[in-house]
Amino acid sequence: MPKEKESLYTRKYRVAWESDAELKGWIGPVLADETKSLCKICKCTLAAHKKDLLLHGKSKKHQEAEKRSLAGPSKKITEFMKKDSKYSLIIDESTAVDSTKMLCVMIKYFSKKQTKIVTTFYKLIEIEKGDAITISAAVTKQLELDGLKLGNLIGIGVDGANVMVGAHNSVASFLKAKNNELVIIKCVCHSLHLAAEYAFKLLPRHLDFIIKECHNWFSCSTKRQIAYKQIFETLTDQKPLKIDQLSGTRWLARYNAIVKILEQWDALKIHFGIVKDNERCYMAEQLFQMLSDQTNVLYFTFLSWTLKEIIRVNKLFQSECADPLKLMEDLNLLLFNNLSILVPPMRLQKISKNNVVDFKFEDYIMDIELINLGYSFNSKASSLAIKQDELLMVRTRCKDFLVELCRQIQMRIPESMNILEKINSFNPELATSKIRQPEITNIALSFSTICPDLDSTIAEWKSLPRINWINLPDTEKFWVEVANNVDAAGEPRYKNISSLALALLSLPFSNASVERAFSIINVVKNKLRNRLAIHSTDAIMRVRWYLCNLKNGCTDFQPTENMLQYFNSERMYDCKKEEEEVLNAFSEL
Repeated sequence: MPKEKESLYTRKYRVAWESDAELKGWIGPVLADETKSLCKICKCTLAAHKKDLLLHGKSKKHQEAEKRSLAGPSKKITEFMKKDSKYSLIIDESTAVDSTKMLCVMIKYFSKKQTKIVTTFYKLIEIEKGDAITISAAVTKQLELDGLKLGNLIGIGVDGANVMVGAHNSVASFLKAKNNELVIIKCVCHSLHLAAEYAFKLLPRHLDFIIKECHNWFSCSTKRQIAYKQIFETLTDQKPLKIDQLSGTRWLARYNAIVKILEQWDALKIHFGIVKDNERCYMAEQLFQMLSDQTNVLYFTFLSWTLKEIIRVNKLFQSECADPLKLMEDLNLLLFNNLSILVPPMRLQKISKNNVVDFKFEDYIMDIELINLGYSFNSKASSLAIKQDELLMVRTRCKDFLVELCRQIQMRIPESMNILEKINSFNPELATSKIRQPEITNIALSFSTICPDLDSTIAEWKSLPRINWINLPDTEKFWVEVANNVDAAGEPRYKNISSLALALLSLPFSNASVERAFSIINVVKNKLRNRLAIHSTDAIMRVRWYLCNLKNGCTDFQPTENMLQYFNSERMYDCKKEEEEVLNAFSEL
């Protein structure tokens, strides 16, 4: 406060604050009320009388708060990982129910305490805008506050949005300018969704209409559900399946709806036929006519067969327990299997399964009569009374779907495949092979911050086959065993190569974890709790995440004495230390 604006009363006590040794440093003025003073440590307002101030300074509340302030900030996330550990981030931006923009950040790293790769909730950050500058600045600032070095960030998982991975002025480009070895990985799951969506555009538009409207027809009407249930139970003696709602962002969610519509095709056709006659409903008439068209049965049969394998691979990338070294093989097989439908076997045999991304398959596509669209499709086609020209049209459009699907996969995921190929070199069987051990010099050179001593790294790699390792089938356990292997002096024998391998295993290939976090956030901060602050939501998220990941669940969990000491009235309602106390309590988990 400028001295010329102070009243005599305020100036009198300001002099006392500045000169008194017991008050100096933690008492300040309250600008709105000159009869009050502020305790900077406890963040509370007091009467501006020296006696009251001295009594407050001797209180238990103030003394404990002063000890915490002298102890400095907590290590936060570094309580769970070493400060020099390599880590990856998985980030995504969304808008809360109250239109507040927020950035959810997950962290993936090798935990020396748990001896495994861990993916966990890191931070929920409120941001003003969803542009690249704001997001990258928020991430960088949070890492600095938590003592995490940006140079130790080896990978960042994002969706395919331009603001995240654009060539210029994106989050990826800003962070890569500060760390040129940073690996930017677009979510493979998002890429598969988009590949299937673009391929689906080559099929008739009314197929999507059937999928959407069959769900909408029953979603808000109990009367329609009961009427259809009676028809279905009469025909099959079973209860009908609820048709899934479509997702605006996850296109492959249509698969479940496609399968259920196909299984209930005849019952749905009868239901809409009755409704169109009794209620003169135009929507029911349209759906009845589409379900009566037998070519649509073939389209749905083809989609249920084709999308099934894409769904399987998509789930592998979403899984937290999938072996990352085998993901490349599954991704290659997905593309290879679809190409085997279109390309002659003799031509495809000349192509390595690891090189299918660069294969120009469109020059070798077979004639439509030679393309096999699956047993179910052929069986349906022979049993249904469909004209030959209509059948040829269906087969042609299904072929176009497969061509576009393969083209989209080749276009969208080559970078992810290249990274997966690098990681695949660290397969335990290859790493310990005396004959087929791959060369990793180029990989080590591209990650010089992880293994600065290249000669030692290569020497350690070449000496791996000389030892009989125990955990060969399990990739993660194998490299943990390598990291724990020590020499006669108790020093790590394979420090460099194990650090490189475990760091690469910490790279994220899916945004599934951050999507799951947003699902929990939408439950925590909902329409009834729309005024919940982002800071409070972040604290609730952290508690929920840790409790949900307890080994034996939270029902049998017994808190330690140290945990109980943190949960008292003075600490629980101290907003300044709220997050620190929660983190300290759960650091014992």
